[in-house]
Amino acid sequence: ESPHSTALNSRYPAWHKNCTGSGTVMFANSPLRIEDINYLSPYGDVVGAHITPIDHMYFEVSDRSLGRDAYEVRAIQDALIYDIQPRDRSVETNQAQARDWRLDMAHNCTFASYFDLLTSVTPEIEEEWERTLKNDMGLWNGVSVKAGQLIGYVGAQTLDFGVYDYEIELPGLINPDAYAEREPWKIHTVDPFQYFPKEISAALLAKTIRAVEPRAGKIDYDVAGTLSGNWFEQDTNWYDGINQRKYWEGHLSIAPHQIDPNLWRIGIGFLDV
Repeated sequence: ESPHSTALNSRYPAWHKNCTGSGTVMFANSPLRIEDINYLSPYGDVVGAHITPIDHMYFEVSDRSLGRDAYEVRAIQDALIYDIQPRDRSVETNQAQARDWRLDMAHNCTFASYFDLLTSVTPEIEEEWERTLKNDMGLWNGVSVKAGQLIGYVGAQTLDFGVYDYEIELPGLINPDAYAEREPWKIHTVDPFQYFPKEISAALLAKTIRAVEPRAGKIDYDVAGTLSGNWFEQDTNWYDGINQRKYWEGHLSIAPHQIDPNLWRIGIGFLDV
C-alpha cells in the first residue's frame, strides 16, 4: 500500500469499512441555493495558515450581516459522512471561537467531497458526532445522507468546499508523500464543476471570480529544477510540520495567484502578520 492508502485506512475507518463502488459520480444540487451565493473563490488561494495553495474553494454567502445559521447547506449527492469534526479554536490563532463544523463525505470508495466552516449541523449529525466520542472510531460506521438533505447551516462567513477523486493524483505535486500525514486528500483534488448538472454548473461558474481556465483554480505548481511550487524546511516533517499549533511554519510556496495567474505570489510560513 502507498503511504496515502495506509493513512486513509487508519484515519477514516468508517469510510473504508462501509463504502461500495468506485469512480466519479454526478452531483444532484448545489450545496447552497444559487441565490444565497455572493461569489465563489477558486482553489489555490494563499492566506492565513494556508501557505501552500488551498485545496478547497470558498462559497461567500450573499449577506454576512444576517448572522450565523442564515443559510441552509444541503448534501450534493447521496453520501456517507465518514468524519465529523467540530472546531472551537481558531486554527491560526488558537483562540477560542464560536464552533465551526467540518464534514467529510464519501460518495463511494474513491470519490469524496468536503464541507467546512458550517456554523451548525443538524441535530442528527451532532448526535452522530457525540457517538464518536463514546466509541472507538474503528467501531463507528458514519452517517448516511441523501442528495438534497439538509445537513447544516452557514452564515457570517464563507463555506469551504472541495472534491477529491482518489483514483487520480495531481501531476504538479511531485512529492505526494509530503502530504500523507496531515492532508492525504490534497493530491487528489479535482475540479468540482464537471460533476454538477450543466445548468447548476453554469450558475456556479457565473458566481466564480476566476475568469481564466481552469475556472475552479489550481493547486499543483511544482516544476522540477525551478523555484515554482511548494517547499518545506528541512527536518520539519514536510507538510505536517513540527509545532502542531503552527504546522505551517516550515512551508514556502511560489505560485501563480488564484484569480490572476499572470501574477505570482510567495507564501512564507514563519512570517507573522
